[in-house]
Amino acid sequence: PLFKELYGMDSLPDRWEYCVKETDAAFGYGLGALYIKAVFGEQDRKTANEIITNIRQMFDENLNKLEWIDEQSKTEAKKKLKKITEKVGYPDFINNKTKLNERYAGYSMIENEYFNNGIKVLERERRRSLLKFRQKVDLTDWSMTPRTVNAYYTPSANEIVFPAGILQPPFFHKNLPISVNYGAIGTVIGHEITHGFDDQGREYDSDGNMRSWWTKLAMDKFEERTKCFVQQYSSYALDGQNENGQRTLSNLNFILS
Repeated sequence: PLFKELYGMDSLPDRWEYCVKETDAAFGYGLGALYIKAVFGEQDRKTANEIITNIRQMFDENLNKLEWIDEQSKTEAKKKLKKITEKVGYPDFINNKTKLNERYAGYSMIENEYFNNGIKVLERERRRSLLKFRQKVDLTDWSMTPRTVNAYYTPSANEIVFPAGILQPPFFHKNLPISVNYGAIGTVIGHEITHGFDDQGREYDSDGNMRSWWTKLAMDKFEERTKCFVQQYSSYALDGQNENGQRTLSNLNFILS
């Protein structure tokens, strides 16, 4: 019952599944090195990068067509779009055995001591985090492991990231028809790009600095165009409570509307 209340699941996952997740959490890059050798090659990466390039180009063309954004804001938007960096598949260092071993230097796991091993991993990772304090931000860092089935946009780095885990069927495969790849992973790529231009992304400039680059005119136009959507979402109810339409708005991509 407690497990269901905490995670919304009626039963525990199979032990193998739980162990894989725990291993990925503790040694995600090591596991990722094995994962990409099995299911993700350079051609996969090349194909994914080509799709990103083409979607970025179409986004730029759509920006040119928008009439409600003033030229100053549009110029800033195009600059930000051009400077978005993409990370695809995995961080390169995991293909270097020496660097990969350095990443896990000091780890000492003892068989049949699951709890103590977990504490050791947490200690090492916390120490690694503290060492970053007051240091220059490492823009090569990833917030997800290679086998993660997800993607994200980081406003403070102006980057989009697509781990190898999401670059798999049915979302993506180098041998799938191009229409399938664009309809599946292309939608995800477009979604992540637009996060750089929504009501939260507009608070960060092309270099990832927290600086609002929309003019007041653009912000007023945006608010005017989205009022009907806020009202629509506010009318929806979940478990007897109305949704917050303004909060939902941040997840929608109005820059192309």
